Amino acid sequence: MTYAINNILYSTDLGPRSLEVFHHAVGLAARFQAKLEVVTVIEAAGDYANVALDSYVPADIVAQIRQDGVARIRENIDARIAAYQENHPEVDVRGLISEVKILEGAAADALLNEAKASGADMIVLGSHGHTALGEMLIGSVAHKVTMRAQVPVVLVPINY
Repeated sequence: MTYAINNILYSTDLGPRSLEVFHHAVGLAARFQAKLEVVTVIEAAGDYANVALDSYVPADIVAQIRQDGVARIRENIDARIAAYQENHPEVDVRGLISEVKILEGAAADALLNEAKASGADMIVLGSHGHTALGEMLIGSVAHKVTMRAQVPVVLVPINY
């Protein structure tokens, strides 16, 4: 049996320390000569927010706001990738990246579904380092992904 890492799913929350996580994901992709899929997840609004929005804002305006928001997120990701490439010219970052996706839903579920659908061999994401009690009470995307993933998960500490 040959062991290979061909596809890496990198998840970003677009936080201020996400560049450190991206650096590790790029390094792993370069080392394994793997493709890197960049993913961020937009959590769905709660029922109350949706009802309030639907009651006061026309559907076409809501759709436009969502579309504009996704476009801004994509621009943010593209700008971060370009800045990283500029600061690390020795790495062909754009050549490593196979796809950039913006998903919607519960973050852990969306990441795990995407990892399976894309055939990811590894998942790389940041971990805020919540305490065990905090994870029990509020949950942690990194914890949920780690516990349920069917592929190796690399957690990069990003304590804010």
